[in-house]
Amino acid sequence: MEICERAYTGAMLKGIQKIKEIFINQQISNKLSKQKGTPNNHDYRLDAENLREIAKEIIKEVNAEYKMEQEPKRGVFGNIIAQIVVAVISTVLATIVCIVLITNGEKLDKLSDDLSAINVRISNLESDSETYANDIRNIKISVRGLGGVDPDQYGSIKELKFLNGQDELFAIVYEGSQEVRMSEPQLRNTGYIAQDINTGEQYSAEDLISQRFFYFYQKYNQNILFCGQYDENNQWDGECLTNIYQDGKLIMIYEATYDNGKLISYKAICQDTTTRKVDVWVIIDREIHGEISMGDNWNYYMKEELPVNIDFSDVGLDNLINIEKAKEIISQFPIEGHYRGDVSNGYYNDATGNAYLIKYFEDGTIRYLYKGRFVHGQADDRTGDAWDISKEENTDYMRFKGIFIDGKAQSSPDDEKTGKFKNNLTKAEIEQYLIEQHFTEATGLSLDDLRWAFE
Repeated sequence: MEICERAYTGAMLKGIQKIKEIFINQQISNKLSKQKGTPNNHDYRLDAENLREIAKEIIKEVNAEYKMEQEPKRGVFGNIIAQIVVAVISTVLATIVCIVLITNGEKLDKLSDDLSAINVRISNLESDSETYANDIRNIKISVRGLGGVDPDQYGSIKELKFLNGQDELFAIVYEGSQEVRMSEPQLRNTGYIAQDINTGEQYSAEDLISQRFFYFYQKYNQNILFCGQYDENNQWDGECLTNIYQDGKLIMIYEATYDNGKLISYKAICQDTTTRKVDVWVIIDREIHGEISMGDNWNYYMKEELPVNIDFSDVGLDNLINIEKAKEIISQFPIEGHYRGDVSNGYYNDATGNAYLIKYFEDGTIRYLYKGRFVHGQADDRTGDAWDISKEENTDYMRFKGIFIDGKAQSSPDDEKTGKFKNNLTKAEIEQYLIEQHFTEATGLSLDDLRWAFE
């Protein structure tokens, strides 16, 4: 990542230098429609299309200079970065061209004289390479869709460090792989407990009531970024956002909404491994009703880690990543599964009989669909009303309706005669069965939403 950062910074500076060469070292025509005799012996028109071509050449030069072809394949994120950096450099080139045109007024033949002032400004920009490095870092984050918190959503935020052992303020409580909770804030109201890292101002616990703040801390070999607030009862209140890193990787994003310490709803993105040993990203969106959370869990095949570049020796509010931005990236991966139903004690636990679980092959076609009750994460329904449709890569689709215990259908040799089991299903038979079971009506899914593995 450091090589990429230096390369993209170099690309921006080369773009500035390229404009200088075009305007200062070339013979400029009155129409400013074509530049001849550039260092690469190309003809350039100063329009959007050719500015993009210049930008692409710069990227190519920088890639060679920093030997970026030796780095691992860049995948989805790298492609996005490359496209946006080309656009960014093109914008810089176009901006400088506009400055030139504006400063010339009506007489373009004075362009060379006017460029001397612009040359000074360009030189100043080139000399401030550290500022450019920071700008590129910010560009990379926003390009990848992992921008920081939205000020309109969270308002004014203090960046704090906690004093006198108050760094044990927070703890994230994992309840299985499908549910996450936060513990209550543990504040000792003894004098000043925190200090603003920007202004140095110190605060007591009372001073921070209903004041949204950012805090970074390390615990249990994890680096944790938190943004939230507590109320006068020392309870979380409003929206709280947490990012958790382990071994340098972002493993969880957690957005929770509280009302006087009561968790109302939450969204989360975390890593998990399925029972088939498949690594997935899990996107969770749930509302809390007592000990039960209701909502959806989506699994996506983990093709890549989330692309973050963070220095834990210098962490700030800008490093916070929210759910929606990360979701835009993860949802580009193939879907692995979707569960809609209740969760409790960290597992799929649903006694309504209305929950369903869909599992997918990597091409997006369905390999398993179950509707019924769940116990401790498994299909477990003794009513006889639960059913599934399943397929392995080397089999046809089959369906079963009856009793499920600990994830297994309790079938018998007579099931095919009684109609509980049917093999070699066609697409038409599957869709007719879904209609008979009122599946689309109950779930809001249409038949077109469900892709089956038929030629």
